[in-house]
Amino acid sequence: MFEFAQFKTKTALRDAIRAEINSVAMNQEFTSDLLQALISQRHYYCSAKGLVPEKFKKTKHPDFKTAPYYFWAFFPTIGWHGVSWVKCIDGWTLTDGVASALRISVRPIIEAYRNTHRNCEKCGKPTADIDHVSPEFKTIAEQAIAAMTQADWDSITYDWISEETFTLPENLSCVQFVKNAHETAVLMSVCKECHRANARNRKMIDQI
Repeated sequence: MFEFAQFKTKTALRDAIRAEINSVAMNQEFTSDLLQALISQRHYYCSAKGLVPEKFKKTKHPDFKTAPYYFWAFFPTIGWHGVSWVKCIDGWTLTDGVASALRISVRPIIEAYRNTHRNCEKCGKPTADIDHVSPEFKTIAEQAIAAMTQADWDSITYDWISEETFTLPENLSCVQFVKNAHETAVLMSVCKECHRANARNRKMIDQI
């Protein structure tokens, strides 16, 4: 088993992986003991199912500002599949997947708000995001997940191999919780700069 103890911090591990990936060209297939160990041992699904990648590649991402590349791993049983090595380092569980799926479940609500608020409500620039001012979406999701029963968890089918986006049944209690929470939640249409400013202000308040 690969020894990760040689990397004293997550930053050191990230730097080592970035160095390997940055050393190869786009679409160039390569092998890496470090990435193989990281994904097979620390990826939520791969570690549970015994999936071990044989090789890797990166492909161009259409929006470089969003991500520098798509990252792919080749598995003998399923072929090429996108995988996040960052999540393997930071840690990812089914709870994280449910939180992401809950955000997807309220997209119609968010889009409806966006459609009626085309400009930033702070500076007037074109809208880029819809900010959950109060409570933050993270808080809503945490409360929804905390209230889930074992039956709720047992009803969830998560298949990482599937190319379909992971979503939750509409009748699941946590989905209804977040939708109900949006009846009173305070949303704000914001540009990128104002969104970042809102986040900084909330962080400063939390530290007081």
